[in-house]
Amino acid sequence: MSAKAQGYELCYTDECLFTRRTVPKSEWAHRRTNVEVDMAQLDEPAYALILAVSSEHGIVCRTTFKKSVYVAKFLEYIEQLRKETQGRKICLFW
Repeated sequence: MSAKAQGYELCYTDECLFTRRTVPKSEWAHRRTNVEVDMAQLDEPAYALILAVSSEHGIVCRTTFKKSVYVAKFLEYIEQLRKETQGRKICLFW
């Protein structure tokens, strides 16, 4: 018997990392001159977005974290997903 037939809501979740690399990997300069770098461009943070979507309810849960997601952050996301689904039976696909 399928999960949907058993009354589970099918949720699909994934992570996406957003970053902005504004500094080129290589640069050239005229003789006897130095390349200048804006240090503010080097300090751009990266953000990770985890999002769960279901066909019944659309976007079920979304969370953003600074930097990438590791196990502790994913478990925090799962706890938030539990609160947002309010006890509904869900089947989570990663």
